Amino acid sequence: MNNVILPFLMSMLLGGTIDLRSYDISGVNVYDDDAYDETNATSLNTTYNVIQENVFPYAFFGIPADIVLRIKSNFLSSASGPMGLDGVLKDTSWKYNSAIVGVTTLYRTVDRSIKKDAVPLDNWKEKVPETQTHYVKSLFYGGWSVVLFRFKCDVASDVPLVRKVLTRNLGVIGHLNADTLPKWNQAIKDIQKDDDIRGTVTLHTHVYSTMPIQKSIENPEDLFEIISELPKLVGKLGQPLYMDLRPLNDLDKKYPIVKMNTELLNEWENLDEMMDDVKVTKVSMMRWVTETDTVFDDNQEDKISNLLSNINNCLKAFSKLGAEYSLFKPTDKRNLKAAQKTYTSGLEKGIETYNQVYRRLKEEVDARCENAFLHKIKGLLRVYSDEFEKKGEVKGGFGECQKLCIRHPKCRAIGYAEHISELDLATGLYLKREKQCWIYYRSTSTATLFTPNGLSGDMGVYDRSCY
Repeated sequence: MNNVILPFLMSMLLGGTIDLRSYDISGVNVYDDDAYDETNATSLNTTYNVIQENVFPYAFFGIPADIVLRIKSNFLSSASGPMGLDGVLKDTSWKYNSAIVGVTTLYRTVDRSIKKDAVPLDNWKEKVPETQTHYVKSLFYGGWSVVLFRFKCDVASDVPLVRKVLTRNLGVIGHLNADTLPKWNQAIKDIQKDDDIRGTVTLHTHVYSTMPIQKSIENPEDLFEIISELPKLVGKLGQPLYMDLRPLNDLDKKYPIVKMNTELLNEWENLDEMMDDVKVTKVSMMRWVTETDTVFDDNQEDKISNLLSNINNCLKAFSKLGAEYSLFKPTDKRNLKAAQKTYTSGLEKGIETYNQVYRRLKEEVDARCENAFLHKIKGLLRVYSDEFEKKGEVKGGFGECQKLCIRHPKCRAIGYAEHISELDLATGLYLKREKQCWIYYRSTSTATLFTPNGLSGDMGVYDRSCY
């Protein structure tokens, strides 16, 4: 079998052994870890990726799916810890209502490999368990950083539009250099002037690194300054970044041969999405139920309790799979399908995520609303027939529509148009209407925007200021 390159894991030394089917590290060496050759591998490479889906492009960053799930389930830890690889994998805040440009910088210093003429340690065959599959042949040292430029959209349906603008200007993947800056600046301008983007887009950054970065990073220009300082920040050696694993079977045939299995990789990526959803939703829910002073009725208590129960069932199923999953052993499809079914069976019809269920529930039973409204977002809300009231013409215009909402206990947003043209299906003619008002029991956070067929004009949704 060929060698396997993996991110460096805690406790792995040169010559140390591991079972890739379970990621069990024996703590026993085949070779003396102090007997190595060191090769200068100095290089600096910075690439960006306009992430096309809500799934982190782990393969692009050299992170196998099984290690992702094991770290997220707390069954493995990388050497870079919560501000490095573990942080990138466990932080899911960037996924929501955001288009992402991920920039990865890798600075390599040296490679350390077991000496070519090294002799295995005495009695290693008796000490290394026969379940182990690989040993560490080489370690690659240096430092890396991942900066996620997050274009946060206050309207969820704007995310693919912003992503499209970024991709049109930057491409999907590229090297970050001086030529990138004008493309980046043009993308920012295009986002600001794009009429199809309904809401506000704000830029945030998330920084993860194997070394401390003190300076603030707001744009690629700031990042260039950090990159120029990387050799100094990393030092002559840095820390182990990746490990080159070789089969123990090459040294003794009693050790098992294992092969990588990528047959169900898409299924595991879907499971990763599900896991992130329930984890971030539970954190939000626990914060809500512990901090609120609202007294819920029995029906509301049941809804909250049922949602938490469904989330906990999902986490239990996902954690069990995360502890067992490996690309180097066959997957029991029944367990995978059962976990996926646990997730989907707890969702209401038409609702895709638990985070959406939570936001809709909180908006329904515990929205603290002020007598104020947010900025206009073009379009109207797509909601069920029992989630809005069409008030028609209101003589007092926009102000009266706001007052109607404030007086309504369920109102979370209004739709308003000063002038519209509406198609009369009976005559086929367009009728002009003025000062049209809609009262919504949902907001842009829990419903999608659309423009109804046969309707045109200056329609807009104004969310009520609720928290």
